[in-house]
Amino acid sequence: MKKIHILLLFDLFLFSIAKPDDNSHKPDVDVVHYTFNIFLSDSTNSITGNDVIRIKFLSDGIREFNLDLDSYDSTTNTGMSVKSVDEDGEPVRFIQSKETLKIIPVNPAVINEVKNFSVRYSGIPKDGLIISKNKFGDRTFFGDNWPNRAHYWLPVIDCPSDKATCDFYVTAPSYYQVIANGSLAEKINLDSNFTLTHWKESEPIPAYLMVIGAARFAVQYLTPFIQKEKEIDCIPVETWVYPQDAEKGFYDFSPAEEIIKLFTRLIGPFPYEKLANVESKTIYGGMENASNIFYSEKEVTGTQSNLVTIAHETAHQWFGDAVTEEKWYHIWLSEGFATFFQNIFIGHEFGRDSLINSMKLERDQVVEYDEANPYSPVVDTTITDLVKLLNVNSYQKGSWVLRMLLHQLGEKDFWKGIRLYYKTYRNKNALTEDFEKIMEEASGRNLKQFFTEWIYRPGFPILKGDWKYNSRNKVLSIRITQVQSFDNTFRFPIDVGIYTAGMVDSYVKTLDVNKKENIFKIHFETKPEKIVLDPGTWLLMKSEFGKN
Repeated sequence: MKKIHILLLFDLFLFSIAKPDDNSHKPDVDVVHYTFNIFLSDSTNSITGNDVIRIKFLSDGIREFNLDLDSYDSTTNTGMSVKSVDEDGEPVRFIQSKETLKIIPVNPAVINEVKNFSVRYSGIPKDGLIISKNKFGDRTFFGDNWPNRAHYWLPVIDCPSDKATCDFYVTAPSYYQVIANGSLAEKINLDSNFTLTHWKESEPIPAYLMVIGAARFAVQYLTPFIQKEKEIDCIPVETWVYPQDAEKGFYDFSPAEEIIKLFTRLIGPFPYEKLANVESKTIYGGMENASNIFYSEKEVTGTQSNLVTIAHETAHQWFGDAVTEEKWYHIWLSEGFATFFQNIFIGHEFGRDSLINSMKLERDQVVEYDEANPYSPVVDTTITDLVKLLNVNSYQKGSWVLRMLLHQLGEKDFWKGIRLYYKTYRNKNALTEDFEKIMEEASGRNLKQFFTEWIYRPGFPILKGDWKYNSRNKVLSIRITQVQSFDNTFRFPIDVGIYTAGMVDSYVKTLDVNKKENIFKIHFETKPEKIVLDPGTWLLMKSEFGKN
């Protein structure tokens, strides 16, 4: 999601600050399906919507409920003005104020009752739908909803825990091509000036992933990726770029199919009807909208310098989109996972040395971030500005947590757990404790200590130590002390590489560090020349270590 450029790995651009997140849910109602009917015009920035929201009521006697929708602001001349609301064709009362649309049904609801509400509105979006000109001066329309900006142009429940299927019926001038979630259902020329394009998303997704793009595009349809879930399942892979960037963009996004194949093999079936990589006006380097990823114009260079970004955003189709964090505080389940999988891709594409260099870079970033934010855990409930959740803890430290878990559990149990987690929570929401339980089930191990120390507590081990060798009794003594400033003792295995004269590769011994001061004595026949902590780069730490 939102790859933020901190060096190579992240890419966030400045944008309007989101309202503080209270992780609120709408426990009495559940949106089952949205049908968005959107009219776009070049004569004005005002849009018109006539949307149908199918609501399932989760308790008896509900007399009113709220949707999120920005209201008209006369000082900026932006916002949505609701003209009418109907319940199954019958007008109902509604109250629109600030960012809330309160709807009063004709009769109090009965538990599990499903009703359809039509909302007619119009206005100039303050945010969410970006209406502007691209780098070539051509007019464009692009949805850009993360984190809770969908309600600036769509009546929705704008939080990650409410997932629904959706249809987009977009009427736009005929010289635009329109992209949206899901598969293309129909395209109808209404007259010489306007075309209606219908996209249908059959998998439930949160509102922040429901987007459209309307622009002049050059479109490339790659060979469908075939995977074995049933017998044959074809995933269309598409590239949508500005016509002026066609040659560059088609080249830049051509590796997408191979990335999907890699992640499908590791995780499970691709979750959506297609994958379209789209050049856009998103304020992020990349935004992982379900089935149609929007990339910044700056990512299209004709040099494939955006490969890591493509891998990151593609990984989000599984983690973030199909499996969505229930509360924003658990965003590492999206961003940490996507960063981890971008590193898996780096190792696959460029080799182990490139993977290790990336992990070392991420480790340095975690150290730097922790020095500036010494009391911040990965799941940080003190953050109220959603934008500030896009930080090194969510991305790089989250990635490191998964790498350490892989090392501790081993390849077989780790990937078994990842696949089970995806299968269990696909099209659903999860919290960190849900992921923990799945990994415990897959590995048969109690992981409470691991998640407590690495996810819910701040910091990481800062190690000082030394070694000495007694030639007479052939004993190697290794001392490792945790010296982090606050009282947060970590317990972890650490690999120690022991090198003797003439050795290219080390003999690796795994030691269990479980207290502040740790002394290990190892019988070793040959005098070591060098001892290296964590030679495989498997531990998130900072260390000073040398010969006594």
